[in-house]
Amino acid sequence: MKEAVSATMQPSGHSGHRIYNTIYGVDYWRELEWDANSDTTAIEREREAARAAVTALVQFSQDFVLFQEFGLTKRVMHRPDDVWLKAESELPEWHWYLKRQDAATDPVYNGAIITEVETIDTAAMLELVDTLAAAPCELAADQWPAWEEMYVWNTSVRVPDNLIPEQVDYLIVDDDDNKVRDLRIPLVRRQDTAWVSRPDLGFWTPLTLHVDRDFGYSDTHFHYDQLRLSVSVHWSLWWEEDAPGRTMLDAAFDHIEAEGWQLQTD
Repeated sequence: MKEAVSATMQPSGHSGHRIYNTIYGVDYWRELEWDANSDTTAIEREREAARAAVTALVQFSQDFVLFQEFGLTKRVMHRPDDVWLKAESELPEWHWYLKRQDAATDPVYNGAIITEVETIDTAAMLELVDTLAAAPCELAADQWPAWEEMYVWNTSVRVPDNLIPEQVDYLIVDDDDNKVRDLRIPLVRRQDTAWVSRPDLGFWTPLTLHVDRDFGYSDTHFHYDQLRLSVSVHWSLWWEEDAPGRTMLDAAFDHIEAEGWQLQTD
């Protein structure tokens, strides 16, 4: 990557920063464990798993990423012969979607139940999990509603302070995906910081987050559930080793590792 140009030089020329035409990223995982013979209810386990996932999303994003959306999908689980499995079921409602009031609506799946909120924070995301659990659906005696995946595919990301231009309200990047050079990305200024997001639905957002579950396995004593958090970076400004925003990304990784998540290396 070319050396980053200064803020005063940036408006007049090529910045060296790119929107990729591919995806770079890493996966983290965390294993949860429950006593198979405890009095913990299925809904309580769902909330515990959801809180672990939401906490990771929030810790990763602190002072770095703003969520423009939050998506959540539902499955039905059952427990034949003490083994937890996905049940075959037709759900009338299975996809919930939060969006900020000023953000574009772009759910990943059709049929989303869309709610507009002012801020997407821990409380809003966990409330959506409770909404999923309470949504009516036909369940057999050994079945319960479960969340299956969470996603944030529309984000605003903080620009490194040394790249914030003083005289203009845009950042210049090359869009490899749409083959556009010197694209001017509008800046949103918040106090002494500046943030960028995709200028339109036809562009990659700077960074996306996705949590899914392997509902795990059971033995006579415990049930194990594994969560996987995928972080995908679409702009070079934060991904490449010598990029101005790489230290911000690495700090975000440190935050989730402090929550007990482990880097997936295979």
